[in-house]
Amino acid sequence: MATNTLGRELKTWLRGMTASQTMDALRMSVRAIEVGEAECLRTLSFGSAQADEIFGRTILCGRTHEIGGSAATLFAALVLGRCEGPTLWCAREGAPSALYPPGLVQAGFDPGRLVLVRLRAADDLLHAAHAGLRAGWHVVLERAKPFDLSAARRLQLACEAGGGLCFVLAFGELNAAALLPSATTRWQAAVAGGALWPRALRLKLHLLRNRTGLPGQWTVEWDYGSRSFSMVSASCDRPADTPRAVLA
Repeated sequence: MATNTLGRELKTWLRGMTASQTMDALRMSVRAIEVGEAECLRTLSFGSAQADEIFGRTILCGRTHEIGGSAATLFAALVLGRCEGPTLWCAREGAPSALYPPGLVQAGFDPGRLVLVRLRAADDLLHAAHAGLRAGWHVVLERAKPFDLSAARRLQLACEAGGGLCFVLAFGELNAAALLPSATTRWQAAVAGGALWPRALRLKLHLLRNRTGLPGQWTVEWDYGSRSFSMVSASCDRPADTPRAVLA
């Protein structure tokens, strides 16, 4: 009875709207549901209050995230270095990979937490990623071709079941034909300036898609000693009449 009543109220509410207004209203409803779900998910600490305020609302456990750009592997490794628990790294056999174990150590990632899987068939790699996610592991999946909607949905369900992080790495420039249509966030990462250890490392991060909030662009600094992020500057995509925040 309650469901029927709700349905009649929704129809009455939508009846007086144009098609464009109806679509806008439905998009707002879907966004409200996604934001409500995000508030229930486990978040990570990134080492500073400013970084936690921004990234704690974007990189959520139990969700899939796509990272592209020249520093995609580095950004994923830095985030995972602050996590606990094992990580399964899935790479295509015979394909060039940006994974460099000595670099992981410099980034603060314990190699004892890492299991590297190399398989020839893309379907076998996807199956391994599903198994790792459902077991509660964090998973990194190197992918060169887009997922279809069914495969993307299965990957998301496996991620939700285990509660870990899932990073899908897309090397090179991201574009409209992104790899993972179900991704909660889609990032592009690049090194800003020199990255020679032990100098402070700076990354330029561009959040292209964010299901739980606004996209934006940031420059962050990684401290090797404390294994933490700090904010250097930020510019979020906001309406024209809203001033942009600058963090010093």
